[in-house]
Amino acid sequence: MLHAGHTIHKAITIQWSTTRELPKHSLESLVRFAEGKRLHVVAAVNAFFSAGPQFVEIAELRTKLVGLKIYPGYQPFAANGQFAVLVAEECVSLNLPLIVHCGTFSARGNPRLKHAHPLLIDELAVVVPECKIVIAHMGFPWIMDTA
Repeated sequence: MLHAGHTIHKAITIQWSTTRELPKHSLESLVRFAEGKRLHVVAAVNAFFSAGPQFVEIAELRTKLVGLKIYPGYQPFAANGQFAVLVAEECVSLNLPLIVHCGTFSARGNPRLKHAHPLLIDELAVVVPECKIVIAHMGFPWIMDTA
């Protein structure tokens, strides 16, 4: 909790894109919103859409981004699946970390918790060892498996 006299030095804003609908806020609009603030932008890569055009937009905004995020479980792929490998390889080429949504879900979109188990990330890390991977939400409810 912040108290009087404390300052937030940096924060991130993550593009939320988990369904077949286009994100409410475009990546470019998030980048514009963050400019001049202490906000850093993470781009979502959505498995419901072709990766190519998303990667083009991400490459154009590369210098304004601090990472990419994927949502296995909300979307039809496992955290160690072909789509995750594709995005991890793109992260390596862009020198950006990959944030993988693990564990917790809302009821939105009929999620599959099993696709976001943190042990699947171990397999992803073996396939793309150069990728810096962040496990979001500490893998809850599998906190001990994540550790």
